[in-house]
Amino acid sequence: MIISQLSAENVLKYRSLELTDLPADGVIAISGQNESGKSSIGETVCFALFGRTFSIDEDDVHKVIRWGESRCSVHLKFISGDSEYEISRFLDNEGNSGVRLSRAGEDKPLAKGDIAVSEILYDILGYQFEEFVESFYLAQREITTPHPHSHAVKTMAGISSLEWVAEELQDDVAAEQDRVAIIQQEIDSVSADIDALELQEGHLDGLREQFQAVCGAEEALHKRHNQLETGLRDYQTALPRLKSARSRKRFSGFLAFLTLIFSALCGAGWYILVRMAGSQQADQLQGLINQYAHWWQDDYIARLPIVAGVAGVVFVVLWLSSRIIAAAMQNVRIAGEELADRLQQVQAAVPAAAQAEASSPGDASASEEPAEDDSTDSDADSKEEDSASETDEKTISAAATVADEAAPVFAEAAETALTPTSSIADAEIRQVRDCRMCSEDASILVSEALHVLREELHSAQEQHVRLQQAISNEEQRVAQADSMRAVIAGFVEKMSQHERKIDLNQLAEELLTGASRHMSQRFNRDLRDLVSRTLPLFTENRYEHLQIDEGLNVRVFSNEKRDFMDLDEISSGTQRQIMLAVRLALSQELVNIAVQGQQFVFLDEPFAFFDQERTRNSMSVLPELSDEIKQVWVIAQEFPEGSQFDQLIECSRDYECLPPANA
Repeated sequence: MIISQLSAENVLKYRSLELTDLPADGVIAISGQNESGKSSIGETVCFALFGRTFSIDEDDVHKVIRWGESRCSVHLKFISGDSEYEISRFLDNEGNSGVRLSRAGEDKPLAKGDIAVSEILYDILGYQFEEFVESFYLAQREITTPHPHSHAVKTMAGISSLEWVAEELQDDVAAEQDRVAIIQQEIDSVSADIDALELQEGHLDGLREQFQAVCGAEEALHKRHNQLETGLRDYQTALPRLKSARSRKRFSGFLAFLTLIFSALCGAGWYILVRMAGSQQADQLQGLINQYAHWWQDDYIARLPIVAGVAGVVFVVLWLSSRIIAAAMQNVRIAGEELADRLQQVQAAVPAAAQAEASSPGDASASEEPAEDDSTDSDADSKEEDSASETDEKTISAAATVADEAAPVFAEAAETALTPTSSIADAEIRQVRDCRMCSEDASILVSEALHVLREELHSAQEQHVRLQQAISNEEQRVAQADSMRAVIAGFVEKMSQHERKIDLNQLAEELLTGASRHMSQRFNRDLRDLVSRTLPLFTENRYEHLQIDEGLNVRVFSNEKRDFMDLDEISSGTQRQIMLAVRLALSQELVNIAVQGQQFVFLDEPFAFFDQERTRNSMSVLPELSDEIKQVWVIAQEFPEGSQFDQLIECSRDYECLPPANA
């Protein structure tokens, strides 16, 4: 940035300030006594650019207005790069202000307002107020080493942006860590809710297995109940037929027995009367016939073999008829056997303890009735009964297995559900199996068995409902836990994302810290090299080399002592020469980093403690400092004879306008 024109009204000392045709390349000298308004020129430039000055901060900026006036304004033209810009600013004592930035000669502004102008101006210049007062603008003060951690020095070193990004990363890390902590609290809260459910591993599967067992047992009980009712109906239907068949079988057997005896008698009589004629037995038999059978005739003897044969045929017919009836009886007896088997299954389902308590020897003997004497068909039925016994044992074994499987399910209700109201004695079951129990007694017995089954079924149904409700509740709890676990999984995923961001930000921060350290070291090295080029010009080659550490502490190498010296070992004038060289080196570094073009510097009484020779030598070397620092403003009370400058601005305590109105 090169200043080409400066004009102001009612700013600080001057009612009117008008500086035109300023040289873009060279030294602009400003001279005058104390309080003649020399520093006001630099303060006016600073106010035009940034709306404040080095000596007046933003809160007291109204002090810029000239004493006794109510309003001030400033207009500055400057060149940056290939373009010329104009910035105009006004301020009144009521706090109203305005600023406008535009290209020279254009009516349309680039920006209006403090914030907008500040942003555009930063893009044009490459620096802000802090960097400006630490480099290009040397206010009237003691020249000291800049603070190594100041924003201006960090900007000159090129690390301010890196540190800004690093601070943003630190804020992001802190924010992400807060988010992680919040998510962890959410996870702990949801985990506590899951623990509060007190879920047991495999409990739901166990309930489902019990439910399946109960359903199977319930189905089996239904089936057994229906079978028992069907068996009773079949038994009641078959029992009259069986009794009728037994009567026919007895009658047929009796007739067969009689025909067998008659046939044998006829055959024996014929044999005695014919084959043993004249024997004592024949005479006795003939006498009996004559005595008791007056109707007997001798020609009947020849017919006796025929009668015996007919009687034998009748016996065979009757015997076959009894066998057919016996077979029909066996088919009918199946109903009794089936009913007995089902009663036996009910008996097997009753717990042994309850069965033992319900049954007693007296009950068994009382319920046992003497079997009817049926010697004729007992042998014939024994094989059929034995053949059915194996099937009965298998059925009873299967029923016992079902009962054993169902027993754990009904453990809670075993005392009430499976305790029989009456006993089913083995003798009664045998009577049913033999179809010797009447229909009414069988109905009573089956009713008792059905009562036991209904109690079992009722218990199973209650257990069914309880298990169904328990499964539903457990499924809801498991679903609730699964839902909460899904929430936790989402939280964990979010937490992992935040943790990855933390890791990335911390890695980026480490890289930025390393880059900042590297750039800071390079800045110190470059600053040392720049000072080494300007320092000999200010000290007439008596001092050439400096040591500048990371804290910007300076030590100078003395050619005479051949060693580095602290600044307090040299004169104050030499110290100011060295500090001036450091300040100009900082300016050059900022030009290299941010400006990258021609730049002005404003030095307010940099030679206050210089003797005339040092001042003259310093003035002579100022134009040779840098290829980029072209316009150098220098303030002094007076300049030694022979000083070189391109324009001289003389100030006086008597001037309210510059240049004076009468000039």
